[in-house]
Amino acid sequence: MYYFLTSGYLGYDESLPHHTFDAARAKQLLADAGHPNGIDIQLSCINRPVDQQQAQVLKQMLGDVGIRVNLDVLERIAWTDRMATGQYELGTYFTTMRPDPDSILAGRFESGQGKNYAQMADPVMDDLLRKGRSSYDDGVRVAAYREVQKRIYETAWYGAIWYRK
Repeated sequence: MYYFLTSGYLGYDESLPHHTFDAARAKQLLADAGHPNGIDIQLSCINRPVDQQQAQVLKQMLGDVGIRVNLDVLERIAWTDRMATGQYELGTYFTTMRPDPDSILAGRFESGQGKNYAQMADPVMDDLLRKGRSSYDDGVRVAAYREVQKRIYETAWYGAIWYRK
């Protein structure tokens, strides 16, 4: 998985760690979790071409390691409702660039926020996000958002798999 922030965002740092696709490691993790023969999951996506294409790519990649994916293609309101209420196993979406890193990070990663579909509740992340948004000093903000990206890597609640130009 790639960085959640992209080049041009305050705090973007290409040197930060990121996840890569490692089929052998994924198979081992499945076996270690008690699923040596794989597992069936449901992947929910919005009924629009870009989301369905992304879901198909994920289905193939996950299938290669033994995670059998059933696609659940929904209209946008139904998808949003399902995500907001936690009634899904795996979901995919795409987002666009925003003018400030806080506007893309806080909604997804801060406890209790509306687009925090994973219902992540991480006091460390909350503190880092508050630190980034509470200063006018770019140095303080850069440091905070680099730490946010490290925390995204460590917790793996979400991941970015590609960027659309």
